[in-house]
Amino acid sequence: MTVRHFPATNYALAHNSIPVIHEVEAINRSSSERTGRVAVVATLTSVDGRELAHSATIEIPAVEPRSGYYSPDRALVRPHLAEIVGRTESYPADLEFRLEGDPGVGIDTISADDLTEEADLTGREVDLAEVTVVRPPFRILAENEWFNAPAFFESLTAFVQPNTSEVRRILAGASRLLQERTGDSSLQGYQAGAKRAATIALAIYEALKAEGIRYINPPASFENTGQRIRSTSEVLSTRFGTCVDLAVTYSAVCEAAGLHPVVAMVEGHALTGIMLAEQTLTGPVLLEAGAIRNLVTSDVLLPLDAVFYDSVSFAEASKRGREILSSTSVRGLIDVAASRRDGMRPLPTDSTGETDIDADSMGSQKRSTSDDWVLPAVGGPGRTTRSTARYARTIPRLACGIGSSRCSTSPCGTGCSTSSPARMYWS
Repeated sequence: MTVRHFPATNYALAHNSIPVIHEVEAINRSSSERTGRVAVVATLTSVDGRELAHSATIEIPAVEPRSGYYSPDRALVRPHLAEIVGRTESYPADLEFRLEGDPGVGIDTISADDLTEEADLTGREVDLAEVTVVRPPFRILAENEWFNAPAFFESLTAFVQPNTSEVRRILAGASRLLQERTGDSSLQGYQAGAKRAATIALAIYEALKAEGIRYINPPASFENTGQRIRSTSEVLSTRFGTCVDLAVTYSAVCEAAGLHPVVAMVEGHALTGIMLAEQTLTGPVLLEAGAIRNLVTSDVLLPLDAVFYDSVSFAEASKRGREILSSTSVRGLIDVAASRRDGMRPLPTDSTGETDIDADSMGSQKRSTSDDWVLPAVGGPGRTTRSTARYARTIPRLACGIGSSRCSTSPCGTGCSTSSPARMYWS
């Protein structure tokens, strides 16, 4: 028996009802069928014996000779929210897996704190004949704490909070900038095509830059453990944030504007960006560095280093994002829209007051200059390359927003034009 589990849990996971256990595997290596009752009883308690989650019993059916059985999570050990909400510090907990039934069966655990390590450990040979109880290390993280490991990457999108009043204020500023620069204040997502989507992303960047947000270094433990994530409203009210905080904040505003933002985790840093068409990855997280880079070079993804705390233009921030992804060890790409599709909801906002979103509210802030208002080059042939097609899923509609019945330039009648200023994608 092997139980795969998280090494910790946090508010983001508990809020989204993500269980501690994500798989139980039973392998029968003998030449005879295992017919005796076998069950795994899982409990999660505090060090003083207080129940932190309802116990769970996973019944394992008969397993044929030299075959296996896999039980995906089925409401297995979901911590009580009351044990996490309001906690300012993490604390250890007792996670126990106990085998009941057939005495010839042993149990082992694999922590999912690193997917590469998990893959290496899955095939190992271990003598488990006398192991019937295991108590792997486990922690309950603080309410705003996030664990920096691939198994936790998707949960970062819970910290992307597009519904705060502060986000509406930034959107008002972006809308004003769009009106000044383009004559159209609309924040219409992808309805007007990829170039307009990139222009909206540019306006959001400039509106955030006008906020005067300052950068803070993450703790030394960031790379191998994690850090406290500031909420979107906290970043915009205190005007402080780490690279992860700023990437999450930019993503929140983009999501509110109808764009599909991403967060890219690289060695020692976090980037953000948007999909250039109304499409998502096939899954919430992409871990293949080569595939991530292909999305960038194929102009499916517009990366961005969220340095709106500095006097760096949007085009330069995008260039930096491309350079970082091409030269730095890439750990994963997190698609916010795909995570929402997967059921990962934003955490409740801590901002309850209404904010005046009149366009004049931006009047006292630093204005964007003509040198800042430059889009990065994202042109190219009008199709998704074969190497990236299996990673991206396009929502079935014309990305340019024109519609084939009104297109006067398309030679194929689909609405796609090779002379368009930005690449278009179709289902």
